[in-house]
Amino acid sequence: MLGNQRSLATAVWLALVLLAAPVLADEIRLKDGEVIHGAVYGRTKGRLVVETATGARQVRLADVEEHLEGEAPHRELARREAALAAENTEGRAELAWFAWRYRLDEAARRLARAAVAIDPDQAPARELLGERREGAGWVRGWAPPWGAAGSFGPRWGEARRRAWGQGRGNAAAKRAVEAGLRWLAAHQDEDGKLDADGFPRHDPPEDRCDGIGGGHHGEPQPCAFDPVTTGVALLAWMSAGSTPISGPYRKHVDRALRWCVQAMEGGPATAYDLWNHAFLTQAVADAYLVTRDPALRQALEREVPALLRHQREDGGFSYYLEVGDVPTTAAVATALGLAAQAGIVIEAGRMAEILTFLDARLERETGRSEYHEGAEHKGYTPTRANAAGALAARAFLGRLADAPLLDAQVKAISDRPPRWSISFKVVKASDGREVRAQIGNLYPYQWYYTTLALACHGGASWSGWFEALQAALAKGQRRDGSARGSWDPLGQYSSSAGRVFITGICVLMLEAPCRYPRP
Repeated sequence: MLGNQRSLATAVWLALVLLAAPVLADEIRLKDGEVIHGAVYGRTKGRLVVETATGARQVRLADVEEHLEGEAPHRELARREAALAAENTEGRAELAWFAWRYRLDEAARRLARAAVAIDPDQAPARELLGERREGAGWVRGWAPPWGAAGSFGPRWGEARRRAWGQGRGNAAAKRAVEAGLRWLAAHQDEDGKLDADGFPRHDPPEDRCDGIGGGHHGEPQPCAFDPVTTGVALLAWMSAGSTPISGPYRKHVDRALRWCVQAMEGGPATAYDLWNHAFLTQAVADAYLVTRDPALRQALEREVPALLRHQREDGGFSYYLEVGDVPTTAAVATALGLAAQAGIVIEAGRMAEILTFLDARLERETGRSEYHEGAEHKGYTPTRANAAGALAARAFLGRLADAPLLDAQVKAISDRPPRWSISFKVVKASDGREVRAQIGNLYPYQWYYTTLALACHGGASWSGWFEALQAALAKGQRRDGSARGSWDPLGQYSSSAGRVFITGICVLMLEAPCRYPRP
């Protein structure tokens, strides 16, 4: 629907209580999910001419889903700044946050620096510049090198199409993503969550999906991982370009985001909750990257210290050990890194301790990583899966390039291309028992971290991996009945959170070229 209807704009934004800032720009929502803020000052040959903060842009009317009228934020910023008294540091800091909310990043930093120059203890301005109070002074927080806080990948329009091509994405993978997103949407509850073991209630009684979640290692018990499944579904919809106010899955994003923010309250009660809260944090941080909604920032500022309370003395995290383990650390570190990318100020020393832990787990002869300190004494050999989690964590912490023995680690995680094929054999355990063990390389959770790490690393290792990954996931995606568009929870640890989780991470793997900035 086209039209310049101020009443419609007001109604839409009042309905979205999560989005606290007023609408000041014309908001142009494109059919592919992109949202443009600017001032429309003309039409020519079926196009809108839009003045944005970075210059003029022409938008085809045929590509517009909705046009909501407002006032350009850079004009409002100039008006407010001109009215500021020279000594008004609080007003300058407030205006800096206003500028950052509307992606006027250079103006935000300029105003924040000006406020600090007048009043060095102006906390809001310091926080916007990535600093945190320590004792009587201020220190720099962790600063990953993706550019300005709030960086995310080319998720919309022509930039997305370019990135997809450069990332070697193919048409079959696009179709797989679309089918996976539809399946997730069809299995969302009214309250916003995706129920790890209750999702089949959305299917017809005669054709209910199997693959419900269970315990931490797939034990047949009520599944406690709804936050994980909801978080990955939310990430998948947003990585495809939908936001709480735009795109084909905007209603699903809005409901899931509200549920995730509520589920974050109080932080992880025990270390066993770390996996849940790691994915909640990733999803909410991703949403804050896109929306810059102040309510989401507040949720993240409460959640990050709650996660850090569970950091072990060796710098890692674990859901049951007194020392850190690599899989739990990878999930939490990825969340913390994404929160830092979104501008949440995190103590640099705590983040550096995570890197020290990950480096200490590296087996230098093979490039693989051990599960935890002394794990070999319990029969755990260093694995590719742990190496993939360690490198993905490093990538999101912004320290992939300086990883020790980086080439060896990249080779270790990419030398077995993914194949959707599973088989088993009977082997003797250390106590003499015969057990049925999976063989082959069907391990979607390992593939997920490998994809994150290699997408950030780039080069031949990425292109070869992604080509094989697309073929594997195209083969594994279901094309029948209620399961159409999903993936069966096969392979190691896939039964923990079941079909919803595996479907979510398979979609996220295929969306890797567009999720976050890549080399």
